[in-house]
Amino acid sequence: MSLTLTFEVLGSPAMELNDVRLPKRFWAKVRLDPSTGCWLWTAGKDWDGYGMFWIDGATVRAPGVAFKALRGPVPAGLQIDHLCRVRACVNPLHLEAVSGRTNTLRGETLPAENLRKTHCINGHEFTGTNLGMRKGRAGRYCKICSQVYGSRSRARGRIEDRRRAAAQCIRCGIAVTPPHSECDRHLEIHRLRVRKRRARIRGVAG
Repeated sequence: MSLTLTFEVLGSPAMELNDVRLPKRFWAKVRLDPSTGCWLWTAGKDWDGYGMFWIDGATVRAPGVAFKALRGPVPAGLQIDHLCRVRACVNPLHLEAVSGRTNTLRGETLPAENLRKTHCINGHEFTGTNLGMRKGRAGRYCKICSQVYGSRSRARGRIEDRRRAAAQCIRCGIAVTPPHSECDRHLEIHRLRVRKRRARIRGVAG
């Protein structure tokens, strides 16, 4: 005899396990956690910990299957987010259709942490004219810090140009033999960095 359990969470109407709108083989993979109300998926999961279920000729995420069957289709442009923060949960009352940005902000990833920041590392607020958006890729930047960095970079470039014209090492200012623009010590540091970078690239490629 199958057991039907009814409960309420998050102020929403009660829902039932073993609802006939989902096949029995779906419910065979679900276990109730009485302490949280989560419907925990006990079968296969993907790399991110979401339950996977074969339906209509394809393997899809189980939370989405439960949401569509018991609450309705996911609106275009929205994603399913777990309000309970338990990825193995398929309880539709623990799921919400939200925008990609909202889903990211609620997460515990590095992008989510960065999006929640209101100030840069130097204490300048990300707001108004101080908020810059990077072109061609996602991300914000502080315009005040960017201007300071740009000024320092240009000043450093002018110093390097003067030292290069005076046959001095652009790093420390000691005399060098043209066409070299760095002393032996800084040339060796540069070569070491290049070797490490190439070794890292070979390691990734392998």
